[in-house]
Amino acid sequence: MESPSRRQTLGLLGSLAAASLAGCTDDEEPEFLVTDTALSLQPGGNIKIQLTIENGFRDTKESTVEVLLRYDPEEGESEEWVQQEPLELSGSTELRRDYVFEDIHDEDEKIEFYEIDAQLVDDA
Repeated sequence: MESPSRRQTLGLLGSLAAASLAGCTDDEEPEFLVTDTALSLQPGGNIKIQLTIENGFRDTKESTVEVLLRYDPEEGESEEWVQQEPLELSGSTELRRDYVFEDIHDEDEKIEFYEIDAQLVDDA
């Protein structure tokens, strides 16, 4: 029996690699979601929330961004603030958006008692 030539071996290895990669990409489904959040203190008692929103679909998606900022100290009362904004994002893109909550932070409050919950609601 004759062993395969170098060209045949490389062709076979290339076909196997392509087949294995094709299986990986089919497993991932596109998503439209908030992927990253960041919180920072601003002058005047303001808190800025920065969001990253990704549309992994090929077509344009619409939704409403809902940003919930929660203050939950170890002692004392909890408070919540919400901002919503309609959003349209073209396919296969990423967007950064800032939301400012004004006059809610006192200097004696610890920043680690603030939590962010951001999501897309009403996907269309």
